[in-house]
Amino acid sequence: MLIPTGDLRRFGVRAVDGEIGRIHDLQVDDRSWAIRGIVVDVGHWLTGHLALIRPSVVVNADRGNQTIHVALTAEQIADAEASEGDSPRLRQVDPHLRSLRAIGQYGIEAGDGEAGHVEDWLVDVRTWRTRYAVVETASGWTRRNVLVPVQELGAISWSARAIYADLPRAAIIHAPEYEPAGQRDAGPVTGSGPSPSRRSA
Repeated sequence: MLIPTGDLRRFGVRAVDGEIGRIHDLQVDDRSWAIRGIVVDVGHWLTGHLALIRPSVVVNADRGNQTIHVALTAEQIADAEASEGDSPRLRQVDPHLRSLRAIGQYGIEAGDGEAGHVEDWLVDVRTWRTRYAVVETASGWTRRNVLVPVQELGAISWSARAIYADLPRAAIIHAPEYEPAGQRDAGPVTGSGPSPSRRSA
């Protein structure tokens, strides 16, 4: 089940003893694109507090009711402190751990030039892996939101706010279009290009 992160941030988090808050962010490993942490805003319990839980504690993701059910008590969740955003503090803990919220709107740099920018991410909540970047591209007057599989993405530059793609610009511009209603697996983006040379993070 593929869900945009923009939608996931509206999901409530229900502990075994009641609702505790809402999803604020997802932390992803930029090597495997696996979700390593779910950042929960427990603001109605503790003002301005973010907690970090592992996807392994999720027992059900209910898209209809926009809720994830977790095998933890509300107190256990509230006690799990999180770092916020793609900050130097977070990067010092694990240089490959990224905030999907923070790298939203990053530019996409193809092997032969800028190809667009990230609009959203699609996450499979059964496996808790990021599957696609939703990229807004422009060709002349035409703007499209297309799907780029994350395995086609390379290094992420925090300083340049850019993600480098192992594809030519034309392949990204003509990638399968994003269909917000009931998006299915779009398959690979065809075409290969020169590997990006600017790979420093």
